[in-house]
Amino acid sequence: MKVKRHYQSDLRREHAEATRRRIVEAADKLFREVGYEKATIAAIASTAKMAVQTVYGAFTSKDEIGGAVIERVVMESGIRNASVEALAVPDPEEAFRGVAAAATRLYVGQSEIIDLLGLEFAANMRRMADQFRLTNLRELLSGPTFVPRLRAGLTPESAALTAWTVSGIENYQRLVGLSGWGRKRYERWLGDTLIHLTLGEPRRRRR
Repeated sequence: MKVKRHYQSDLRREHAEATRRRIVEAADKLFREVGYEKATIAAIASTAKMAVQTVYGAFTSKDEIGGAVIERVVMESGIRNASVEALAVPDPEEAFRGVAAAATRLYVGQSEIIDLLGLEFAANMRRMADQFRLTNLRELLSGPTFVPRLRAGLTPESAALTAWTVSGIENYQRLVGLSGWGRKRYERWLGDTLIHLTLGEPRRRRR
């Protein structure tokens, strides 16, 4: 009997997660089509092909759905996996280049969502992304792969703060959005700059 109850509990949880995913996917689509302000709960429910009550059973408000859309953008960028994988890469330069690639993917999606969800959500998303980046850079730069390679005079904390400052979305928006750089150019610049400021001149530039 316990096995049956456990099975039913797992099914309910899976069903609830699937429902939330459908709502978030529908909301993301609708936000991009009509904008956050015009996207009502009823419209989100209609796009997800479910009852309004079902939406409210999964989320308490449109703001909470907006937060889940932001989380989806972060997850799909691969930034979390990139940070975990970087810890296992024996070459710190390659680790940084992996982080730079994932950060670029994140900023493409983040910039779109910031435009769609408005200033309040932009501020919330930026705070979330900034804190996540700082936490992961601290972990990365205090690891055994990085510490022996740090520039003279840099501590893991100062190196993490340096990398955190350079890798913020503000520089992506300046270089890609305002200066016309392509995504690949920004990605290369970010990788080279992170390496240069914390480890020294990138190997490929040593001739």
